[in-house]
Amino acid sequence: MLSINAFLLKTQEVNLKAIHSNSLEMDYEQLRKRVLETAAVFNSFGIKRGENVAIIGNNETQFLINVLALWQINAVPVLINPRSVKDEINRQIHTTNCKVVLQSNKIKAFDPEFNIKVFKYPFTTDQVTNKTNISDELYPEDTAVIIFTSGVSGDSKGVELSFNNLLQSARIGDQVINHNKNDRALASLPFYHIGGFSIFTRVLLFSASIIIPDSIQTDELSAAINKFKPTLCSFVPTQLKRMLSAEIQPNDELRIVLLGGGVIEQRLVYEAISVGWSITKVYGLTETASFITALAGEDVSDKPKSVGKAVKPNRIIIVNENRFQIPWGEVGEIAVSSLAVMKGYFHNEIETNNKFEDGYFLTGDIGYLDADGFLYIEARKTDLIVTGGENVNPNEVEKRITEHPDIIDAAVFPIIEDEWGEVVTAAVVLKDSKIKINIDELRQFLKKDLAGFKLPKKLFVVKKLPRNELGKILRGKLIEEFEKKR
Repeated sequence: MLSINAFLLKTQEVNLKAIHSNSLEMDYEQLRKRVLETAAVFNSFGIKRGENVAIIGNNETQFLINVLALWQINAVPVLINPRSVKDEINRQIHTTNCKVVLQSNKIKAFDPEFNIKVFKYPFTTDQVTNKTNISDELYPEDTAVIIFTSGVSGDSKGVELSFNNLLQSARIGDQVINHNKNDRALASLPFYHIGGFSIFTRVLLFSASIIIPDSIQTDELSAAINKFKPTLCSFVPTQLKRMLSAEIQPNDELRIVLLGGGVIEQRLVYEAISVGWSITKVYGLTETASFITALAGEDVSDKPKSVGKAVKPNRIIIVNENRFQIPWGEVGEIAVSSLAVMKGYFHNEIETNNKFEDGYFLTGDIGYLDADGFLYIEARKTDLIVTGGENVNPNEVEKRITEHPDIIDAAVFPIIEDEWGEVVTAAVVLKDSKIKINIDELRQFLKKDLAGFKLPKKLFVVKKLPRNELGKILRGKLIEEFEKKR
């Protein structure tokens, strides 16, 4: 029976493998020892019970040890994307009231704008004090982690997920994955995103092990697959495309590949299956603590455009603009009822309340259900762009582009390409028709304010942007026009 005590490393058999990497192998007894040592370090830092603590780093063993050690002292990890620009990192730290930042020494030096303490990890043993106050118990509704959304409707929001949310998500997901203690899950997605973090939490709860490659680049993933023989993998479409392009074969022990996180082309799924990848399409959000639907087996060919059915006891309905449920076949906003749905957005009660109606969470995504209960995604309500597994808010990029002295109007939208899936594309209106601007110049102007994955890869100069009577940019028309010119 699953228990949140697994997050305190109290339920796993001590001799079972916990972590595999090129630099170390660790069983659960060794992991617990390292976690308690790190918890002692955090006590010496003065971290208090209930305090929010930011972690800035990529996938490595110490990142996970930091999370577990914070849980031991009843503190809350706040996961920060190290690829974000300084202003965004500072805003996220400030809005979640973090007074302490744990930063990987492999990350470029962080320049805090507030009165906070920054500690570089890994930590040295001379930082350990003798006394360590650790937790005997976790409470289901306590906040386990804060993970940021991608700012689809403005600034990103901190999603509070409880220990029960994580537990229920794993329990629901197990109906698809069928975990066992011999499973080896490849950490192929960033830990600071829900996709990667849920790989970790599922491993803990089912006493399985996690494989941490040197990076999540294609060659390192391939090397980890060949060396450690994972039984479970999770990819976004761009990763899978690169694996196929590199002619990387799945290992014989691999049971299931979860595929989600953006537009999934039918051709990609069929090609992957044809060379032996066991694909299960999934759909979920940060707010739902991982996937809530799944499509596998014969359904992949029978319902190729679907992202699957709601995994029980999850329930999905479609609502109209007045938030009333509408019949199957009609397009509207996707609403989810699940025990895995978040506690709320951190210190944002208005936005939290606005996202719930009669016990259902309103996802902001547009789609429909068919007569058999399979879900189809039609569009992102906020026009979110998913590129290479990273989420981009076009409104944020447009705002920065229009700060260019030669540009008076801009629209940002996705164009589908084989390598990246949705490619960030910009259409701009110049102040003077005699002015010339190219994509390299624009990217150079933007890079001081925007993370690299948010920079447009394509640029079109137009005389006027298509807008409706309310002034909203008609991105669909731009996509239709420029898809032909890609």
